[in-house]
Amino acid sequence: MRIVLIICLLFSLAVSAAEIDDIDTISAQIEQALEIGDNKQQVENFISKTGWLYTYDDYSNRYQARPKDDTAKCKGRNFLLWLLYDCGIQIYLNFDQSGSYSGFSVEQTYSGL
Repeated sequence: MRIVLIICLLFSLAVSAAEIDDIDTISAQIEQALEIGDNKQQVENFISKTGWLYTYDDYSNRYQARPKDDTAKCKGRNFLLWLLYDCGIQIYLNFDQSGSYSGFSVEQTYSGL
């Protein structure tokens, strides 16, 4: 029994999940497609083309989005994290008070045990 546990532990430290579309590539997509000062329609067209799920938060003045397959797209996940936690990528596209695009942030979050 101990041998099986040790083998599982070593395997969990050695195996990493595939990186299909991580936070770095998402950030690069946004930087390439959008410029500071773009209007909401331009940003919404970009989000629609990517296929991300999104909503607009009036209180925070930003689009909140996530890739459809966010659990398969996290960076640096080893086997142990894959077993115990669900990973998600959150994308925030911010606007200033005049309604112009003002920047973005991309976060990788974990939830689970």
